[in-house]
Amino acid sequence: MEQQSLPVRSETPTAWEDPEFYAAFEALPGLYVHPLPAVLDTSCVRTALAIRLQTGTSPPSLAAIRAGAVRLFMDTDTLEETYRRLPRFAKQLQTPLPVLVDLFESEWLPHIHILAVPSELRSLDPRARAVHDRDPDDYPVAALAALLSPCVLLTHNYRHFSAVGVSSYTQGTDALFAAVDLRVGETRLRAVASLPAAPVVVVKGGVQWANERMGYAGWVTLAVLLLGAVVLYNRQTDERKAAVRQAAADGAVWFLQETRRASLQLDRSRRELDAHLVPGPDHRSPAAAVMRQLALADDSMSAQQLIDALSAEARLPIGALRRFLRANTPAVFSETRRGSFELGAPASRK
Repeated sequence: MEQQSLPVRSETPTAWEDPEFYAAFEALPGLYVHPLPAVLDTSCVRTALAIRLQTGTSPPSLAAIRAGAVRLFMDTDTLEETYRRLPRFAKQLQTPLPVLVDLFESEWLPHIHILAVPSELRSLDPRARAVHDRDPDDYPVAALAALLSPCVLLTHNYRHFSAVGVSSYTQGTDALFAAVDLRVGETRLRAVASLPAAPVVVVKGGVQWANERMGYAGWVTLAVLLLGAVVLYNRQTDERKAAVRQAAADGAVWFLQETRRASLQLDRSRRELDAHLVPGPDHRSPAAAVMRQLALADDSMSAQQLIDALSAEARLPIGALRRFLRANTPAVFSETRRGSFELGAPASRK
């Protein structure tokens, strides 16, 4: 938006009166709130351990997980496969097996939610069955990723997992980096958007402080200060008043430009992330909808909370939902408190 000089009483709207200023906020995409579900495959574990041994530092993928950009899930069959392959990895990496086991259990396992998806749920998505036809060992990973999609699939085996939308060796780690960029963009947008509220927060804090410390006298003091500011402004020359208004307008224009810049960064990161995710199914079953909702949730949820959060086409009658949750606890769901469930359980609880 082009900056305009302001006369003493302008008929041209200032930046904060300009409809374009508010339209910028209305056009903002929904902010990224929840960590994305990510499914871990054994091949990614092997690469991460190799990087850790070669560099002495944690791989970037683990840093992204620690940053909270994603929430990591693993099927018990995949976890067992990982332990079975650790001796082979130890030989390949010329490292004592206990060292490799310790690295996996100390650095990766604490971040993983473990669950055992039963066969009737694994077969819900035809994409997972297509992966099974190529390699049955990859079926648990593909089934869990399909159920939680759209999600990150941390694997390097793009040949076997092409049926669920993995097309490159680095797609999973690229998705992690895009998720982190999205978090950074969201933080920047929130920071910029909070700037106009800063004076209000300061004034509010000043009022509360004055009221607590001085009571009625504090309110009088604050009123005198505000009145003095108004009087001081009115005593300025027309040129100085115009300069003050121009400075305010310039600040509003800068704020609008920064908001747009942050919004564009957020949009680019979102598109980049979408391009590297396992896409969602053409039709999501109610069971898959429940699992994905819990994968996204920041806390455990009751059956009623799930009913309220799910879309109309994915809702089950509450009685049927409760039976489904109970029937798959503790294999798929953990009851963290009575009647409240989460997807899987942290490895520390297994």
